[in-house]
Amino acid sequence: MALQSNSNANSGSNPVDPEKSISTIAKSTWCRVLPIINESAGYNLRRHKYSGCDEGLLYIYFYNPVATKLVTYLPDWIAPNTLTLIGFIHTFVPLVVMFCIGGFDLLGPIPQWFFFFQAWCYFAYRMLDEMDGKQARKTGNSSPLGLIFDHGCDAFSTGLQALVALRTM
Repeated sequence: MALQSNSNANSGSNPVDPEKSISTIAKSTWCRVLPIINESAGYNLRRHKYSGCDEGLLYIYFYNPVATKLVTYLPDWIAPNTLTLIGFIHTFVPLVVMFCIGGFDLLGPIPQWFFFFQAWCYFAYRMLDEMDGKQARKTGNSSPLGLIFDHGCDAFSTGLQALVALRTM
């Protein structure tokens, strides 16, 4: 009987209209923990769908086709977040190597082999970054957590790449 009354109460609300449906949404844990996320913001977060595109020429003619082909060779048991993590490690390792061979100051010569090493690591990071989303869609493992993990690693990678670029100039 209680189940029937809940379905009747929800039948009149429009799930697209946040003003009508906020009253039916129970306050989530995040709304209680983070006071900056009110019920309306929580509702919008739950409805959010990521949509992004890259219209760069390298992406269109090189990275996307190559990553699409490489993903066909990956077994389904490889998690997309594993590809993301391996790609992130490829941006972290050159920074560690650079500081080991040149010290922590931003002065002094860098051996020429390091530039090739950095180029390879950047290429591997970029290709793995292209492949992780394709692997997630192929295996049906797309999730908001994976999206946040991917974007977080990309954000840190940008900063690490900038440090390496500053040191090598």
